[in-house]
Amino acid sequence: MFSVASFLLENTLENSLVPAAKFLEDIDKVVEEHGGISTVFQALEQLYTRYKILDSSLSRQKRSFQDKIPDLTNALQVIRWLRSLEEREQREPIETTFELADNIYSTALVKNPQVVYLWLGANVMVEYSFEEAEYLLKENLDGARDKIQQLEKDLAFLREQMTTTEVNISRVYTAQLKKQASNVASF
Repeated sequence: MFSVASFLLENTLENSLVPAAKFLEDIDKVVEEHGGISTVFQALEQLYTRYKILDSSLSRQKRSFQDKIPDLTNALQVIRWLRSLEEREQREPIETTFELADNIYSTALVKNPQVVYLWLGANVMVEYSFEEAEYLLKENLDGARDKIQQLEKDLAFLREQMTTTEVNISRVYTAQLKKQASNVASF
């Protein structure tokens, strides 16, 4: 995934997509071992750019899962409401409004519902019993919440790595300025 210089990375956390950035203790030694200040600086800039891209991607994924939670919660509430009607043996037709297309709605009378149809995406709709639908929606809701928690951990770890990389960039830049100042002073 990351093709930056390996001397900048450490082992990552378990289950994390984010490679850990090393704190460069001895800048002069690292610069000497890895081809000069410009090489190290470019590798750090490349690593930082990759971290920014990964931050954007993980944040987008988190927002996507957060957007799904209200829909899953609402669908789960409807399924539970329908199950409660079934348990009370209410046989009166239910009047409902449903969306046909964007901003186009229709009303219908539903008599004695026994199944529900869940839209799975990619033009696929599947018929489920109330129990199956509730189980599926609950699993999807729990999965979305778990994924959000994992993404939050990954984002927190990623931001720590970005900070470490920013500090390393600053230290390499400072070392470069000191080297330039000593070269000027020696003339």
